[in-house]
Order: sequence, then C-alpha cells, then structure tokens
Amino acid sequence: MNVANPYESSLTKSDSHSWRLVDFLVAGLWFLIPIGVFVGQQRLLPVFEEFGVELPTATQYLLSFYAPYLIEIISILVLLAMFLIPYGRARQRFVWLAFILGVLTSVVCSLAILGPLLSLQQSLVAVHYLQLSF
Repeated sequence: MNVANPYESSLTKSDSHSWRLVDFLVAGLWFLIPIGVFVGQQRLLPVFEEFGVELPTATQYLLSFYAPYLIEIISILVLLAMFLIPYGRARQRFVWLAFILGVLTSVVCSLAILGPLLSLQQSLVAVHYLQLSF
C-alpha cells in the first residue's frame, strides 16, 4: 500500500527499484569490454609482432600496456555510478547513455583489432597461394 495514496493497489504500483534488462545489458557490456581488450592484447599482440604487421594508431593504443587498465577504470566508474545513482529519470538516462557508449566503445575496439587481423589473414592467404603456384 502506498502511503501517499492509500487506495492505490499494489498491483498497479511499478517496482522501480528492481534491475531491468537494460541494466543487466549495460553491466555485462561494461564488464566484458575490458576483458575483450585484455585478451586481444595478450593473444594478438605477439602474432602481430611476429608477422611484422603495421598497426594503425588506434590498434597500437589498444594493444599498449596501459589501455586495458584505462578501459577497466572507466568500466568500474560506470558500474559504480549505476549502483550509486538513485532510481529515477536521471538513472534511466544514465543507463541508456552508458549502453550507447558501451556499444560504440565495443564497436571501435572490435574494428581496431579486426582491421589488422583481416589484413594479416589476407596477406597469409596470398603467400599461401604464391607457394602453391610454384
């Protein structure tokens, strides 16, 4: 029963203090972005160095030593803000903004890693075809 309106049914009252699907998506997204960058750094950097792939600036930054830590700090701040901002319109706007920025960040990180990886794959396929022709 609502104290402000004693005649309001408990069935019509919205449970605004529970986490919605978008809250879980944002938390998962900002939890997985640093993990993906760290795994990409650990797995792909030795491959790029071994084959001498020339990396674009964005990829060099992502594969540098400090990039996963910076992204992790941003991720922790976003998740902390999700817990500290009280429920209401401000939190709803923050969650949607964090979702959009998380998707954009993951797309930029993916493209920065996949670009050199695809060029490496194309050059390896070309070398393989050259070896087959001789």
